[in-house]
Amino acid sequence: MKTRTCVRAMSLLALSALSALSLSWASSAGALQPNGTVTGKLFQCGPGPVVSVPGQPAPTPTPVSVALVRNQRTWAAQLVGFSKKTWSGSFSLSAPAGRYEVVAAIPSYPVRWVTITSGAHTVVRFGKIACAL
Repeated sequence: MKTRTCVRAMSLLALSALSALSLSWASSAGALQPNGTVTGKLFQCGPGPVVSVPGQPAPTPTPVSVALVRNQRTWAAQLVGFSKKTWSGSFSLSAPAGRYEVVAAIPSYPVRWVTITSGAHTVVRFGKIACAL
C-alpha cells in the first residue's frame, strides 16, 4: 500500500511538469462555462521544538506538489511552499466542472475527492491542524 502511494506521489511530480499544457487545454475546453476553483491549505508538522544552536540553520519545510486529477489525467497542479514559521502553505487550482481527486505528494496525506461546479469555490485541507510540541 505504501509503494502504491509513493508511486502516486512520484507520478504527480512528473505530471506537474505537464501542468502548463494541461492548464492551457483546460482553459480552452472550459471556454463555454467558467471553471470552478479548489483552494486549500497544507500543514506539515515541523521537527518538534527547535532549540537554536549557534551556527546551525533552522529546518526548512520542503515544497509539495498538489494536483487535480480526473480520469488519470492532471488538470491543474501547483507547487506549494511552506512557511518556516507555521509550516503551512496555500494552494488555488482551477478546472472545468466534474469530480476530481485532489492529491498532495505526501504519502501520509489521503486523497480528497471534490465535485467542482462551474463558477463555484471548494475548500480542502491536508495534514494536521495542530502538531505535537
